[in-house]
Amino acid sequence: MNIKRISVFAVTVFVLAAAFGAVFVSTANAAALKSGQKAFSVFHDMTQERDLKTFFPKYSDVSMRTLTIRDVPFEDEKNIFRVAPLFHLTRIDWSYIWFTQRELNAVKKLQDMGYTYCGTAAQHIPCWLGDRAPVDWLENIVMTDIEGNYSIMPFIRTWKNPQLIGDISNPEYYRGHLEFYKKLIDAGCDQLQRDAAEHHYLAVTTCGGGFTKTGIAGFTKWLKQNLTVEELNNIGIREIDNFNYKEYLIAKGAPVGDDFSRKYKCPIKEYWYKYWDDLTMEFFTRLVKDCKDYADRDIPMSLNNTSFQRWGPLQNIFDAGMSELMMVSANPGHLWERFRACEKLGKFQTIGSAKLLGLEVTHDEKKSLDLKVIATIYANGGLAQVPWDTFEQTKDGSGRFFGEPEDYAPTFGFIRAAADYLDGYERSYDYSTTGILTKTVEADDKPLEVKGTENEVCVFVRSKPGSARSPLAVHLVDWGKAMITPDGKDANEVWELASGEKIYEYVKGMENLKRSKPEPFELNIKRNALNVEPEKLKFKLMTPRVYDRQMHNEAEKSKDYSRLVKTVELPFKADADKVTIQIPRLEFWGILVIEQD
Repeated sequence: MNIKRISVFAVTVFVLAAAFGAVFVSTANAAALKSGQKAFSVFHDMTQERDLKTFFPKYSDVSMRTLTIRDVPFEDEKNIFRVAPLFHLTRIDWSYIWFTQRELNAVKKLQDMGYTYCGTAAQHIPCWLGDRAPVDWLENIVMTDIEGNYSIMPFIRTWKNPQLIGDISNPEYYRGHLEFYKKLIDAGCDQLQRDAAEHHYLAVTTCGGGFTKTGIAGFTKWLKQNLTVEELNNIGIREIDNFNYKEYLIAKGAPVGDDFSRKYKCPIKEYWYKYWDDLTMEFFTRLVKDCKDYADRDIPMSLNNTSFQRWGPLQNIFDAGMSELMMVSANPGHLWERFRACEKLGKFQTIGSAKLLGLEVTHDEKKSLDLKVIATIYANGGLAQVPWDTFEQTKDGSGRFFGEPEDYAPTFGFIRAAADYLDGYERSYDYSTTGILTKTVEADDKPLEVKGTENEVCVFVRSKPGSARSPLAVHLVDWGKAMITPDGKDANEVWELASGEKIYEYVKGMENLKRSKPEPFELNIKRNALNVEPEKLKFKLMTPRVYDRQMHNEAEKSKDYSRLVKTVELPFKADADKVTIQIPRLEFWGILVIEQD
């Protein structure tokens, strides 16, 4: 495997179990496979019960972004009040408002329609409501480099409206930022989201920023509090009370901006990074507490935990993650491991569709990838956002994708229809034909397996904890077979962060797009994993119906989504060792419900 190191928070992170919790079949469970117990007891015994916070979404919820309140004329295709019912939403997430009366009325109207509304703030200056009267207000609260140039993230510099980054060392920035969140709470927001939380620290480590008046003065104070006189002498600081890091670097002829971060070396620099790391943690720990105190309730607070769904110390301050995907992270291996991290930390994750970054793809390629990602996320106990008003991270920053109901409503209607087999269900056992999901499970311990296909078929068995007779919900996601392979490179890449957290990519981005079509396969379940005569079981396959606009409109109006799912009882064959169910070709996803007759 290739290992790339990325410079991020140099602090200790939570150590995930080997392969991020890939060992699903314990010794006790393996023994259970060989013993006679009640139906489904083997799978129920493996079910991972979660202590979820009551304010987390339901597993059958449907989330969608609206960057701003798009309430242009109702007939417009982007009017949120017209569009929301078409996708069977329950939530409006990651949305910005600037507290005009029109926007406040719109939030109330959306909530009256039954939607949860999540307001958002970010790292850039508009998310600040302090006194803007002084001429120098901007310069006082943004991150700058040694020469006073604004610190802007590299991928944002080509945008039509590059976003600046607030100076978290400045009390005025905190005051204004908290004021913004208080206004979101006053507006009645059900949840709060924070975008780009890591940008404040990256402004220092990537852009050579942090050289503001408060940043420099705070560093001198931090050094005095955290280093002994001997340690200060060892890094060349003789008189700490008069020390100014910016003046020190200018005298040394240090480079500016990105070059300072990439090239300049001095013994003080590592403490400069640690100081800003501490500030970042303190800023957001305080922010989350102050917001919850002001709301006088445990209002859920999520953050964009990057397009790789990271869970380091910064992210762990928040209750949940709400993020996008990169093309290289839009695959079952990465998603599976990131949800195992969520489970370990007691978090919840909502994920948007993969950003194309200007890549030209066909309509069918994008739709196919989106639908498989959505299925895999829900099968792992998360929410996938409707691909509508999604950030594409194009070069100028303005590209957004607006999916059509005929492409995506069948899937989200199916999710609403399958609520009985999503809500309250937790992970029991996971399997894939490529071994990505169960690399550490002994072959003899597998309670099920897939045969008859070369495609990457992922199986996610979910059941209700503490309910031994409840049906099993077996999610079947056919990812197809990768049609292109890396040119002379290992397909399985691991990004190891400086903190020690590993991010698994598995396959290159284009491989996720270029895959073969689903095909029929057989699912074999061991007899001793069922512990009941097969004749006493029913195997019902649920799949999304083909889009019919009138049917979807009627379902949304009545809130009865049962007609949006196609259910077929499948025949089976049984021998002394296994039960075999022939699974017909899926478009991408099906839920096999196994219940006692």
